[in-house]
Amino acid sequence: MPQAPATTPARRILLVEDDLDQAHLVRFLLEDGARYAVTHAQDGVRGIQLATDHRWDLVITDLNLPGIDGIAVLEASRGKHPETPVLAVTGYTGPEYADQALHKGAAHVLIKPLQPDELRAKVDALIAPRILEEELSGGDSESPGEAEGRAPLRVMAVSVRPGDAEAGCGALLLKHRERRDRVILLTLTRGSIGDDGERRSEEAKRAGRKMGIRFFVGNAGSGDDPLESDLRRLVKGAINEVRPDLLYVPTTHHADSSFRTVHETALAERNKVGTIFAYDPGDGSPEFRPGVFVPIGSTLQDKLELLRVFNPRDGMHLALDHARTGASFWARYAMGEPAEALELVRGRVPSGMIEH
Repeated sequence: MPQAPATTPARRILLVEDDLDQAHLVRFLLEDGARYAVTHAQDGVRGIQLATDHRWDLVITDLNLPGIDGIAVLEASRGKHPETPVLAVTGYTGPEYADQALHKGAAHVLIKPLQPDELRAKVDALIAPRILEEELSGGDSESPGEAEGRAPLRVMAVSVRPGDAEAGCGALLLKHRERRDRVILLTLTRGSIGDDGERRSEEAKRAGRKMGIRFFVGNAGSGDDPLESDLRRLVKGAINEVRPDLLYVPTTHHADSSFRTVHETALAERNKVGTIFAYDPGDGSPEFRPGVFVPIGSTLQDKLELLRVFNPRDGMHLALDHARTGASFWARYAMGEPAEALELVRGRVPSGMIEH
């Protein structure tokens, strides 16, 4: 997994744990790589004081503390700083402990003994939306991560055909690039075979270069393996390699079953991803039901310039007029400003996006 640069301030985590051996283990696992800085409180009294007096990117609390227990820490943290996620841990396997914690507002419950990979993945997944919120709000958040030193996000977009992501969320990808996020565009197929496939592959590469991002153009379905197998292999491999903080995938609402295959494969790997949004490539079915709208303003023109790379004869969704019409249609949900629309698949909706 890519590590944040050494100059990037570590994200701050409060750990409330009475078992010193367990506390040392968690600190060792999370502070490796300097991405996180862990402050330890050994009892509930000190945990509540720190949780309420300071802002944290994440609070981790054992539920089974002596005296004032972890539920009280959870309630105090959520009461004072409801935007801060709380990860609860417990050595008891009975469902009543996890159910109570979730009912009180815990984002997730892990059962001891903690598994290193599971702990790291869950912490990454809970903190990533807070980083994204700061990014999309221009760094105005009061979170301990300072705007001028915030870590760039790992952003990945997946296209079934050349031009899908550019048409569906191209303006957002351009915005991420402007914020110096690490953006990767994975195009799974060439969209055609023979000479047309070569031409469309070159168009996808030109778009990637024009955006100034990392890109990969695959050739799924061109070999002996079934298209579905190739799609699953490429998507799963890319997610495991990148472990994106934010993932854009095509909606399942499309006449081509390949879109559903890609979407479902990404969802199956959700524990390795922070937030997942689904976009409409422009020719999805009427069942596409977005609930998140991102004003794109002047970036719309940059998106249109990007779409000029593609031949509109390959699909109406690549036509400039179609992109303009779509942005204008979604403006009704974005205070009248041209917008891109998304379905929230997993994670939280950050500020800078409008949820309906």
